Amino acid sequence: MPNGTLEVVVAGGRRLKDQDTFGKNDAYVEVYLDKKYKQRTTTVSNTNDPVWNERFTFNVHDGDDTIHFDVYDDDVGDKDSIGKCKVKLKHVFDDGKYDEWVKLPAMLGLSSHGEIHIIMRFTLILDDEKYFSLNGDISCNRNYYTTDRLTAPPEVKFKTKMKFEPKLLVWMAVSQKGISSIYVHRSTISIKQETYLHDCIRKRLLPFINRHHKNDNILFWPDLASSHYSKQVQQFLQANQIKLVQRQENPPNVFQARPIETIWSLLEQKVYEGA
Repeated sequence: MPNGTLEVVVAGGRRLKDQDTFGKNDAYVEVYLDKKYKQRTTTVSNTNDPVWNERFTFNVHDGDDTIHFDVYDDDVGDKDSIGKCKVKLKHVFDDGKYDEWVKLPAMLGLSSHGEIHIIMRFTLILDDEKYFSLNGDISCNRNYYTTDRLTAPPEVKFKTKMKFEPKLLVWMAVSQKGISSIYVHRSTISIKQETYLHDCIRKRLLPFINRHHKNDNILFWPDLASSHYSKQVQQFLQANQIKLVQRQENPPNVFQARPIETIWSLLEQKVYEGA
């Protein structure tokens, strides 16, 4: 599961089973990924259809795959369990959001102790750049193949190569809601922090967030290029309240967790098709 910030709203409950002999429930909900760190709603008194509309945030780490909701009747000096439920985070990660009434199953799951309304959002924005060679030289084809090295022609064995090859830089950011405007630049070196900040972050990432994620609780996940973590870039992101995956928590070479890598792979196949 990806690391990030999960936003959880406990909206309300309905038809909660009475735990009191007289009167109705004084209900509240405990929410947690790990039992060592629980958050809870306020208590809504004397109703089996409480409305909370309370918001919580959780930092999701590797290994976190389920979020738990325990509903209690708040009594003086004690609490009675109304019911418990849990939601697999995969439902949130796949769609970026979750909005459901979830049943509180009774013993053996044969009946229900009511339902609670849960809303969750997890928005991840990734960015990356890809360099495409302009001389037709594909990185995976820089070796030569022969059955006899002694008879291989010298122009094959000792092909010269420029120290700084001309390249085309392509940058983009992606999320569940689409792709940012794309930055294309001809270069012979890696992207500089000034270029990254001005042409990628200011002119493209920020408008993309404002257009598609203005009210979302987002987490920005760049790759590990040094320009992406420059002091200027981090200060700009912080000033614009864009949460950033910290460098020490950013794992290298996790292609399966970064869908943008699949985009590059497919694009590279098209660019070098027939080369």
